[in-house]
Amino acid sequence: MHASLPGAVAVACGLLLIAPATGGAQVQVQGRLARFEAGEASGALPELRLLASKAAPDRYQLELDARGSALAVAGQRLPPLTAGLRAQAAPNDGDLTLSATLAGTRGGSLALDARARFDRALELLRYDVSLSARQLEAFAEAAARLDQRAAQLKLAGAQLRASAHGELTGVLQRGSQGWPELAPRPSSTARGKQSAKLELEGLDYRGPDRSLRIPRLALLLDATSGEGGGGKASARVSVPALEIDGGGSSLRLSGLEQALVASFERAPDQGMVEVDASLALASAAQSMLPGVPVRDLRLSSHIQIDRLRSIFLRQLALDNPASGSSLRAAGTLELLSRATSADADTLAGREALFFEGRLAQRLEPLQHLGLASRASGTLAVPFRLESGGLLGYRLIGALEADQVTWVSESGALAVEGLAGTVPVVEEFALLESGPVISDGPRTSPLSDTRFFDVHPFLSGNDYITADSLRIGTLQPLGPIAANVRIDRSDFLVDQLQAGYQGGQIVGQVRVAYRDNDPIVRMRLNATGIRSGKSRKVLDANAALTFVPRALTLDGKVQIVRASREHLDDILDVLDPFHESANANRVRRGLSLGYPKFVRFQLHDGAIDTKVELGGLAELVRIDEIKAVPLGPILQKYVAPTLNVYLKPGGPARPPASPAPEPEDVDDTEPSARSERKE
Repeated sequence: MHASLPGAVAVACGLLLIAPATGGAQVQVQGRLARFEAGEASGALPELRLLASKAAPDRYQLELDARGSALAVAGQRLPPLTAGLRAQAAPNDGDLTLSATLAGTRGGSLALDARARFDRALELLRYDVSLSARQLEAFAEAAARLDQRAAQLKLAGAQLRASAHGELTGVLQRGSQGWPELAPRPSSTARGKQSAKLELEGLDYRGPDRSLRIPRLALLLDATSGEGGGGKASARVSVPALEIDGGGSSLRLSGLEQALVASFERAPDQGMVEVDASLALASAAQSMLPGVPVRDLRLSSHIQIDRLRSIFLRQLALDNPASGSSLRAAGTLELLSRATSADADTLAGREALFFEGRLAQRLEPLQHLGLASRASGTLAVPFRLESGGLLGYRLIGALEADQVTWVSESGALAVEGLAGTVPVVEEFALLESGPVISDGPRTSPLSDTRFFDVHPFLSGNDYITADSLRIGTLQPLGPIAANVRIDRSDFLVDQLQAGYQGGQIVGQVRVAYRDNDPIVRMRLNATGIRSGKSRKVLDANAALTFVPRALTLDGKVQIVRASREHLDDILDVLDPFHESANANRVRRGLSLGYPKFVRFQLHDGAIDTKVELGGLAELVRIDEIKAVPLGPILQKYVAPTLNVYLKPGGPARPPASPAPEPEDVDDTEPSARSERKE
């Protein structure tokens, strides 16, 4: 038999039985349906059985069994399916029992069992529900035909088990006819206990750009609600293993256990909610920071939520023993609220954030991981983050070092015995175009306090000390004492005192970062430095401004004590090919005297050098060595080091003014006029 009805299911019966019974009736339909069409669905039911009976005035029963073939939905063919339904109801007693099964090929099956009872006198609802699914791969082909995205699910061996039960009042109420009716506000008036359990095995998703694999997952839920809207809820998640790949990154978790407990004396929107959470992770591997191990990680927190408007993080603790990392924090978040007559103390529209904590890192584990050839000590970062409108933020923190020793694997950086505190102040805004960092405060060089006008390292807590510091192939600095701080986009060394090659360097260094273009300003005094091949004493002072990206250097350098060898080395840098007449005159004068004073004036991409000699060389006239191009010198001695730290592509600055041609090029022998002057 064939039937077709637009938008509805056409039914054809092979056998109809009506059997009267004492106090009831029974209807049974048994047969087959050669073809049916209902909307976008079509197919055939080779076997169909329907039984409906009324055994007593308040006892109803329904049985349905059907086997489908040649099934199709939206033009997509489906495999044969077998379905069964059993239902029993006693409306006057408030009883309902329901069970349903769905079976496919290759042993796939879905089963649902539900039982509910409503006590009219107490208006109490009791329910038990269970759901199970086995061999889900049997339904994977059918799901993939309906939605291509379902084809990315690999369900071989996948199983699902779920159950829930509870006792509730305030959800249903006795109606005018005695039948149960839904309460006006069941979410607010519900009282009782509920619990649920979910177990999932064999979930494997393989998408075109990402994948997810969870061999097993277990979820437990419990909830209790009492008078006045108070109650308690808890959740526990257990994931023995989890794998995520996609977006160029990967994550592997093992032994994940998480628990969450929430309690409240009144409804959450009318009172305080206490939330305690804990997480335990046996191990993790990830590609974002592959060198950072995660083993035996523990995370715990205590949160208070006030009327779903303000969030108070009373305590947050994170420990990862494998990497030596720990975090302790607390804070408050106030969300946008609306003023009501009952909330006279509420500030409408207020949004604010306060978050403070301390992050600590032990360095010894990093040595065992191969991140450093030698590492010891502890680094800590206390911080406080504030915001009055969730648009602009202020971060106040510090970097605290406790006997830190760090030697990189390549040996390019070596720090010994570092201790002290570096204050950090940052202000930034989160705009639609992205985060923007506030520039550092503008200061006048005239207002800077000179190093010798104050007592260094005695006031405040922004100090650091170190036994030695070595960068690259440079000679090590040490011992070191300094006042260091970070203020917005500026890095400031307000006072510096460091030993270097038997002498001492003191002064100030300031690095201002503006629009991805750093500017370095420094004032340094060096005394007793034994440098060069002669290892003789060198004293000098400098006031310089350096722009690394543009590779420009301006300022003055004065050498007040130097040896002949020092000055000869300097001349070889300024005039490596001995082309300058004035430089050559200085070289010849060194055979008769000694350096008394050397001054360098750096400006407009060039360097002017004034040399005064003592001894018999005072009789020799020495003119200033002018307009020596500074670019080649910086390219040779400075640029190779900068290229390691500065990435290309920063904003270009206007090119420096071209250096004037040197006025003292020595292309021929000295002229007669020059000889007479000498």
